[in-house]
Amino acid sequence: MAAFEPLLSRLPTGKTAVVKSLGEWAGAPPLRPECSVYGETLRCIDEAEHFIWLENQYVFGSLAGEGIENKVLRAVLQRLRRAISRHETFRVFVLVPFPEETDAQLRTIVRYENRSLVWGPFSIAGRIAAEFPGVDLCDYMTVMRARCF
Repeated sequence: MAAFEPLLSRLPTGKTAVVKSLGEWAGAPPLRPECSVYGETLRCIDEAEHFIWLENQYVFGSLAGEGIENKVLRAVLQRLRRAISRHETFRVFVLVPFPEETDAQLRTIVRYENRSLVWGPFSIAGRIAAEFPGVDLCDYMTVMRARCF
């Protein structure tokens, strides 16, 4: 191990949070909502120093409107605002798998994701464009959609 110490001392350091949820189906007390993953996600987004990697089955939130309560993308928007205002080198990577649902379900999911991320004045892209007209959002955020064939 001593032979690796010079190399290890030059490696960058960082913090990572790994959280596992426990639902009623897996042994949690009944009628007690499990929200530790949600709270930890919001905290990690707020405290991110260099980048955020957001990968989830569905990536839409309260920015899409219509009664959606998920505030994860609102937290991402707040963190982007802070990075742009401070001229920080900061990136958000959003990886969205292509939904396996069909027909109307698929259209609804994709519509909410697009309305939250890139379509319209209330999306992250729309809000950043309105608040920071000279900023190219591509310098701060990348949205990718994965699909298996």
